[in-house]
Amino acid sequence: MALNLICSILYDCSLLPYFLRYYSKAGVDLFIFALWNNPERVHRSTVEEYCHGFNVRIVDFSAPNFNGEVDARAHNRIREAFVNDNDWYVISDLDEFHYLQGYDCFNKVTRLAEECGASAVRGCILDRIAIDGSIPHFLDHKRSLGSQFPLSCNIIGAVIGAARSKILMARKHVAVTPGHHSCTGICWNHSGEVHHFKWFGGLVDETLRRMVSYEKEGLFYKQEPRTLLQYIKANGNRLPIDQPVLNATLVINDPFKDITGI
Repeated sequence: MALNLICSILYDCSLLPYFLRYYSKAGVDLFIFALWNNPERVHRSTVEEYCHGFNVRIVDFSAPNFNGEVDARAHNRIREAFVNDNDWYVISDLDEFHYLQGYDCFNKVTRLAEECGASAVRGCILDRIAIDGSIPHFLDHKRSLGSQFPLSCNIIGAVIGAARSKILMARKHVAVTPGHHSCTGICWNHSGEVHHFKWFGGLVDETLRRMVSYEKEGLFYKQEPRTLLQYIKANGNRLPIDQPVLNATLVINDPFKDITGI
């Protein structure tokens, strides 16, 4: 059986070198990227350059507005068109890195899940941030992700009030809902972690774009980006690691301490 990975690419792909190296090491055979075409978004040539040497399929999509529902429809089209009937697929945003303690290879995870009658694997988001709570402008591809973002905390749940549960991977016949928060399959009783490396670069600008778009569309989660922007602004454009609500802690035995971008 082959292990596929489905992921969308929009405005920034500077995490892509880390993403490809990490998930290849975890056993992904084919990366299928939904590339959303828009003059302001990432050019196909940039993605192709980063993907050189990896087994990648790029599928072009377009939509006037991007949101979780649009993303889920694209992912389901990819799943139905390119994932074989007996295969599993990993589903992830570009800033999400799945980890299951004790399982370096995801193929072992899928085999054990199947033996238990499960058709999906779930996990919980852990936000990864800089040691001082700053929001770096750029990634340093010579340094590992773990060294640049050594703290784990809870921004998504405690600050934004969004769901932290995520579907990590599933069988071909299983559909995943918008935001990857649930699915139509039966989840394995062993949960993983989703290390969320979102907190750098054009974070504020991207969140502002989402706020304007979501509020215009009247989406039920339209308040989330506004809440995040207000929180960051209120704390001097930093993430206040000393606030108990974040529960910021140093990651011990970090699975990303050796994952670099080169």
